[in-house]
Amino acid sequence: VPLGFVFFWLRSTGKNRNGNGQLQFATMSDSDRKRVVFFVALAGLSLFLMMAAPIYVHITRYIPILQVIRVAVRAGVLFLFAASVLVAIGTDLILGSGAEVLRRFSRHATRFVLAVGAFLVVVVMGSYLIKEFVKTAPGERGRMAYIRRAALALSAQFTPPNLNILIPLALLILVAVVVWAFAQRRLAVQSILVALAAILLVDLFWNSNQFDRTFDRSLVFPRTEITDRLHSLPPGRV
Repeated sequence: VPLGFVFFWLRSTGKNRNGNGQLQFATMSDSDRKRVVFFVALAGLSLFLMMAAPIYVHITRYIPILQVIRVAVRAGVLFLFAASVLVAIGTDLILGSGAEVLRRFSRHATRFVLAVGAFLVVVVMGSYLIKEFVKTAPGERGRMAYIRRAALALSAQFTPPNLNILIPLALLILVAVVVWAFAQRRLAVQSILVALAAILLVDLFWNSNQFDRTFDRSLVFPRTEITDRLHSLPPGRV
């Protein structure tokens, strides 16, 4: 929410950094606005570095320093840093802006949720069509076979939509409700901060279920000649 409000503030104010007669944002100086633009650019650059490696690797392999960067996803540290700063700035903007600004932002948040829901409906319908009409043979190879298999694997998440899709959508709707309630002055400042933090914790706990599963260690570290040798050594030798 604070991150989205930063973009809403940048789009609404333009050169007039404090808004206008109808939209009264929290007061920000020219230097503050430049910092916001810098961290937005840093976040965008880090996303590009993480997600577009197949595009720029053909160029960076000729640059002495960049050619030794093996894991592009490590640029995510820059994204987390930039996003953290923008969230802090966005929170300050939300708490210092006027009622009409919050109501307009609430309407944008509602439209975003509706757009996500409509997109999900379209994807579900398309996934059922893929499941019905796209077929692959067991020994089929080639580019089109790969595309068909990838489409079938992705569509399996939406036929029907599983909890990994429905729960984030429900949390997104809940966030929009909280923003609307705050814009209508039905929630105090402390209440919206607690509510957003609680929703974030629920989302983090839910996402953590996808990782750190317990596996049979015999499958992770299969028996080999070296493991047998290690087991034969006296205790304390390894």
